[in-house]
Amino acid sequence: MEALQGRRSLLHNVAAGGLIGAWGVQQGLLGVPFASPAFFFRYPQVTPTMAAFLVYGCGAGVMASALGGKAL
Repeated sequence: MEALQGRRSLLHNVAAGGLIGAWGVQQGLLGVPFASPAFFFRYPQVTPTMAAFLVYGCGAGVMASALGGKAL
């Protein structure tokens, strides 16, 4: 995405991490870290794919911000 827009962005990392995590969970290759199975029973409208996008996207954002020094 840096090549397309010509700038480094934290949001690109969040989107990429979230999409890769959601795809991995949807394909059955990954699990959702930090999410209890009870959470999905309590909130049935939240699918594991949605939770994976949030968890993996946040993880990628934290790593890009703290380790990569990328701005929003």
